Amino acid sequence: MHKRIGILGGMSPESTVEYYQYITRTYTQRFGDYGYPDIIIYSVSFQPYVDWPNEDRWDLVGQGLSQAAQRLEAAGADFIVIATNTMHLVLDQVRASIHVPVLSLLDVVGEAVLAKGLKTVGLLGTRFTMEKNLYQDALAHKPRINSFVVQSVTYTPETRDKVLKVCSEGGLLANEQERETQKVLACAPLIFFFYYYGQQNSAPESVGVARQLYWYAMTDKSDNSKKVLTDLLRSWGIQ
Repeated sequence: MHKRIGILGGMSPESTVEYYQYITRTYTQRFGDYGYPDIIIYSVSFQPYVDWPNEDRWDLVGQGLSQAAQRLEAAGADFIVIATNTMHLVLDQVRASIHVPVLSLLDVVGEAVLAKGLKTVGLLGTRFTMEKNLYQDALAHKPRINSFVVQSVTYTPETRDKVLKVCSEGGLLANEQERETQKVLACAPLIFFFYYYGQQNSAPESVGVARQLYWYAMTDKSDNSKKVLTDLLRSWGIQ
């Protein structure tokens, strides 16, 4: 009998969907049927988890996610996963609030790094994931990882935040089509970095991330925006 999975999600909705789809599709691919386990999803209202970190109120983040985890436990979840990197900053507080296990994405990443025989790994994430030593602290007890490199690549923190903001929201232009084009263009430097890093360092996983970012940028966009991004990447030598 399968254990019932609890997904603590909503931060963002896209990552929550990714977890659900990965679990169900991977099960079907492995076993050839649709008998995947019961899954309970608790999707929080995202806005407080945008505001509280920006106000450095991680105590409120921990309280809110602990309450959500308690509701998943009460609904019958046998264990819980938090469908976001950044909120693992309050993982210990959430774990202390319930009686069922909360699996750590950080541990999974560490094991995957070791399984692939990687010695030095890089990180790209939200400002809080990058600056609060989230992965560095979690993986410090894994001595076979020599170093965990945290860089903003060619961005300063200020320009990085601007790029990510435009990538998700667009710029200040009133024209919706132009704003949409800004969104896809803001993804272009990230695609370029991952693609060329993967090519130059024989890292197919990095090239795969570039391709995923490309398709993410292209999803539900107009033909004009898709053409602009594709033409730009081709001009940089990415086919």
